[in-house]
Amino acid sequence: MTAALREFVPAVPEIFLLAATCVLLIADLYDRVGEPARATTLRAEGEALRGRFERDFWSDELGRYVLARQKGGRPCEVVASNAGQVLWGGIA
Repeated sequence: MTAALREFVPAVPEIFLLAATCVLLIADLYDRVGEPARATTLRAEGEALRGRFERDFWSDELGRYVLARQKGGRPCEVVASNAGQVLWGGIA
């Protein structure tokens, strides 16, 4: 998420889940059509999204993922069931 958007829109972990899932599925499609180099690049991008997800949403204080990032990038450190979605989706 860009710095400008971060000022107005809370970042939620589900967005990272959807983005990483889409990138990895598209990588599979590139493999199927015979473009393994592009697939490899997309897989690296998907793994980079996973890394940013961990960095941006894990809270050592809570011992779990935060609900969202608020205005200015501050974590919304509350316990909620949203972490279940990112665990089920495989990004966590």
